[in-house]
Formats: sequence, C-alpha cells, structure tokens
Amino acid sequence: VLLRPLPVPDSDRIVRMGNAYPGADASAAAGGNSSVPDYYDRLRQTDVYEEQALFNGINQSVDQGDTPARIRVTRATPSFFRLLRVGPMLGRTFTEEDGEVGNDKRVVLSYALWQTQFGGDPAAIGKDIRIDGVPFTVIGVMPKGFYFLNPNVMLWRPLAFTPAQKNDDQRHSNNYQNIARLKPGAT
Repeated sequence: VLLRPLPVPDSDRIVRMGNAYPGADASAAAGGNSSVPDYYDRLRQTDVYEEQALFNGINQSVDQGDTPARIRVTRATPSFFRLLRVGPMLGRTFTEEDGEVGNDKRVVLSYALWQTQFGGDPAAIGKDIRIDGVPFTVIGVMPKGFYFLNPNVMLWRPLAFTPAQKNDDQRHSNNYQNIARLKPGAT
C-alpha cells in the first residue's frame, strides 16, 4: 500500500528491480537486491528506462570538527540525483567523473548535516569532511526536507566500481538496490 508518493517529481515512473533465486533458500529469494554486474547488464541490455541508479545505505563515522558522529550515508551511482530529478540547493550533485575510482572522494550533504556541521555556511562547498578518517570534499547541499526512502540519510557519496567489482564473479553479491525511471510510454 502506498500511503503517500515518493517526494520526487513523477515518482510513479520510478521502479525498483532486484534479483530473485526461486531455487535457493527463502532468504535469498526474498532479497530483491542487485549486483554490480547485473546493473551494468541492465544498462546495456534494456531500453525502457530513461535512467538507472544503484545505491545502498551504510552507517559511517563523520567528523568535521572535534566530535565524530555515526550517521546514515547513501552511496549511489552518479545517476542517482538525475534519476530522481532533484537538484542541490547549493553546489552540485555527482558527475560521471565522480563515479570513477580515485575521483570518488566527494559528498553531498543533507540540509540538516549542513546546518549542524557547517552552521549553514555557503562556504562549506569545497571544504573537507572526514568519513571514517578519510577526507571527502563537500560539493553540494540538498534542499531542506529532501530524502529518498530513508529520511535519516545525512550524506551521499558516489559509488565507484573497480573492474573486479564489475566481474561476473560478483554476480551474486546482491548488495545494492537498483532503481530506474521508466521512459514515457513504458510500463
């Protein structure tokens, strides 16, 4: 039952895809998540989607000053915000370059984290924030109230996959959620 639509434009055009293994045990069949190779297969082999994205949520330690805090983080392919059709309030969201290994040390902050970590200062863009001890550069801030599925997400990081993660050996590592926006006329 959908009690209220997702807080993004044309949310009725967004679908979630996942893998199921009917011959496996019940827990594997019920998962419904996707692997990295399956995501790339769907990008190449389907034509009913305007855009696709892969994402997952994790808890990470973030500190920008003296006090580290455990927060909810979404790691997502650069296509995530384009698919949702939601732009930043300040700065920018991810580019395809941000999704390359070595270029992925960038973050987009929630409005709430921007307020608590940077006091709402627009000069936060370009500054570093440490995630599990590693510096990441702040590139954007999302509008107040923005969320997708989980209102507790405070920060977004780009996913960047190595060739080994894209390899067929990883086909059953279903650690991600795969969403897409249907093209007009597609069902």
